[in-house]
Amino acid sequence: MRPGAFIALCCALAAPVRAQPAPAVAPPAPAATAHPPAAAVSVWYRSSEGCPDGASFLARLGQLGRTAALAGVGDRVDFVVTLAARSEVSAGRLERQTERGTVAIREVESPACADVAEALALSLELALEPAAAGSATSATGVSAAALPAPEAAREPPADRPAEPAAERALRAKLALGAQGRLGLGLGPQLTPGAALFAELVPRGWPSAARLGVHGAYAESEARSTNVRVLLLAAELDACAWRWQLGALSLEPCAGADLGLLQASSDGARGNDDRGLWASARGLLRSRWALSASLQPELQLGLVVPFTRYVFGAPEGDDLFRVSAVGGELSVGARWAP
Repeated sequence: MRPGAFIALCCALAAPVRAQPAPAVAPPAPAATAHPPAAAVSVWYRSSEGCPDGASFLARLGQLGRTAALAGVGDRVDFVVTLAARSEVSAGRLERQTERGTVAIREVESPACADVAEALALSLELALEPAAAGSATSATGVSAAALPAPEAAREPPADRPAEPAAERALRAKLALGAQGRLGLGLGPQLTPGAALFAELVPRGWPSAARLGVHGAYAESEARSTNVRVLLLAAELDACAWRWQLGALSLEPCAGADLGLLQASSDGARGNDDRGLWASARGLLRSRWALSASLQPELQLGLVVPFTRYVFGAPEGDDLFRVSAVGGELSVGARWAP
C-alpha cells in the first residue's frame, strides 16, 4: 500500500461520526375546551294590563340567546322585571337579586309598554354579558372579570346597603293640573267653577292620589228672586286602578271634599247665610297622553252632600234645596314635569 493512501485511511477512521438529527415532532394541538351550556336565568315577572306577558318576555330573551324561566314562589330569583302601563307614560324596572339584597339595575319609561319591555330585555342581556365571559382573558391581556360592569349592573359599596324595593316603590312622580267645571244640583241652575290640583303617581304602580282646591259661583233667578251661591272647598281623590288603551286611559276614582258654602238673595228681606260643606265624590276620569308630560283629561262625577241645605225665600217658601245627588263635568289638563 502506498504511504499516501495509508495516511488518508487513518485520518478517515479517526474523524468523529456526526449523528443525524431526528425529525422534529410537533406537539399535539390542545383540544378545544367545550363550554357547558349557560344555566337558565330565573326571572320574577310582574306586569299590568296593556303590557307584554311573561311568555312574550321570555321569547324575546330566547331571540337574544338567553335561556330563561319564570320563577315561582320559593324558587331562586336572578332578576325581577316590573312593567306598568300608565296613561301618560309606561314604566319598567329591572332588578338584580344579589346576596346583599335587591339592587335596582335600570328604570325605563316610554309611551308604549312594549318598548319598555324590549329595553328591559336588552338590559338584562347586557347585564349577563360580563358573567358569561367569566374570567377569560381578552386579546389585550385584561381579564373580562376585571372589566367594569355597566353602571346599571354595579352593586353598591359594602358600606352602603341596597335600597329596599318597598322604599323605591314609595317614590312618586308629582304632576300639576287645572280643570274647568260645570256642576248640577248645588244651585237653581248650572254652577260653573274651576279647580287646581297636585297629583302623586307612585312609580311602577297604576294608582294615583290627587289633592286640590276648587271653587264654584253661580247667580240665577228663582221665583223672581236673585240668588247667589259661592262654594270654596278642598278635595282629595284616589284612583286605585287604570284601564289603558294605547294613549287613552280610564280611571274610576273616589274622594271627598270639605269647605264653605255661602248663599245670599236680594230684596228688602234678602237672606245671607253660610255653612260647612262636605260631600263624597265618585269620579270617572279619562286622559289622553298627548305627550310624555302633558295629558288633557275629561272627568265625570257624582257628588253626594252630607248636608242638604235649603235656600228660603223672603215670603217663607223654599227657593230650592241642594240635590241629594249632584252631577259634575270637568275638562282640564295634567302636566308632569
